[in-house]
Amino acid sequence: LETMKLCVSCKACRRECPTGVDMAKMKIEVLNAANKRKGLSLRDRLVGYLPRYAPAAALAAPLMNLRNSMPWLARLMEKPTGLSSKRQLPKWRRDRFRASDVARPRAGGGEAAARQVVLFADTFNPYFEPENLRAAADVLHRLGYTVIMPEPRSGSRPLCCGRTFLSAGLVDQAKAEATRLVEALKPHVEAGLRSFNRRMPEEVNRVLVDHLSDLLLCPTDAVVENLRREGADPPRILQVGDVMFDAVRIFSQRAETHRDLLDRLGLADGGYVLSTVHRAENTDEPGRLRAIVEALEEVASTLPVILPLHPR
Repeated sequence: LETMKLCVSCKACRRECPTGVDMAKMKIEVLNAANKRKGLSLRDRLVGYLPRYAPAAALAAPLMNLRNSMPWLARLMEKPTGLSSKRQLPKWRRDRFRASDVARPRAGGGEAAARQVVLFADTFNPYFEPENLRAAADVLHRLGYTVIMPEPRSGSRPLCCGRTFLSAGLVDQAKAEATRLVEALKPHVEAGLRSFNRRMPEEVNRVLVDHLSDLLLCPTDAVVENLRREGADPPRILQVGDVMFDAVRIFSQRAETHRDLLDRLGLADGGYVLSTVHRAENTDEPGRLRAIVEALEEVASTLPVILPLHPR
């Protein structure tokens, strides 16, 4: 356990180890098991639950910061808190960052107002270095963007990434915070995607969600145009890039380090065809499915066909 605590969770091992060992993840699992067996220390509570008491601590910033200016107090607190007296703690700020710091209207409107950006304030910057967030918001405003601060879908507790909970092995609490953050952001991601087939349930869902959402984040010019044709208000539309493309880039790099499938199948790059058949309108109609299989058989006479299957 003490050895695991020396891990700083940089994840260099995950990227550089040939076998992909993730020591940061192992550390979290070890700490979680230790917490269940022995309970939480005061140090782990102070670090892990920082997002919960940060608003109150910031109000009492002068009192909270006394430890840094009084060496004897730091030494007195070292044993019960587990925090070294030789280290200065982050300085609490009474002038904490608030969403209202960026809630000022921009000049102009129309197409210009559609240039929006979501700025996520983590736990540390608002209470320890609020000037970072204010500077970021100011730069974005000067670039012509309207800055949007995500808010929790329910409750008044500020959003949190859950990183402090993970550092103390509090996996359940970290999951809860991650869920709150995703819930605050997910209604607006990948708006405007259309197959133009209203027989598909997901197509109906896409249209309904897009027309109910306040902010529409679109991956491409084409889906922006889809929303405009459907009468979406331009200030609600923002093109942010294709998250699926980003995901492919990330996982293609991982696939390059685990690419033994072709060797196992006796295939070479460019020497096969990859096909998927999973839409209900293709798999649930025997005539159409038969035609697809016959077409793949014809292709297979020239090139091998890989057909991943999953149960429906």
